[in-house]
Amino acid sequence: MLPTLKDMRAHNLLNVGPSVSFDRSGGSRANSWPPPEQAEKQVQLMREAGFLTKPIMAAGNVPWTGTDFDGLMQAKHVAEKFHNFYQKNFGHTDVIVTQGDEQGAKWLVDERPIWRILHKQGLKTGLATKSYNSFPTSAYAMDWRPIATQPGDADAGNQWAQIGNGHTGFYAGQHNGSENPAFVRRQHGLL
Repeated sequence: MLPTLKDMRAHNLLNVGPSVSFDRSGGSRANSWPPPEQAEKQVQLMREAGFLTKPIMAAGNVPWTGTDFDGLMQAKHVAEKFHNFYQKNFGHTDVIVTQGDEQGAKWLVDERPIWRILHKQGLKTGLATKSYNSFPTSAYAMDWRPIATQPGDADAGNQWAQIGNGHTGFYAGQHNGSENPAFVRRQHGLL
């Protein structure tokens, strides 16, 4: 794994997360992320390869627990595990944990209590989303929101930037990869 990470870093990738999973019983996404003991090894390899470790943009996925009392207590338990893992391995909780993918407006509203639990643990929230759903329902509550549009649509991120918190990016469009960083930066409005 170290040669792959060094190659990624040599090609201007700045941040990879161990994407730890504390719930192995979830769907295929939760099971595709490493368990804590494997993620701890990845932390050392990330450092050796020269990756940034603050913030961690893909820290892991919180399983859907529901928002009844039992679900919120489960979410609190998982949030504490994320907090403890990142505090132990990185000395901070400036990490973005995700839950859901391109969810509808009702789900976003229902998610707010879980986001509050994550925020109380010092964690940040993230969700791949479409602006027409998430901006009116949850814009102020999300810390990281890659929005589904083309990178050339530079104005798509403006409404998010006006909120003044978090990170906004693009996904679901064609990207050329890290071999041409100046082009990627122009696509994302960074030059």
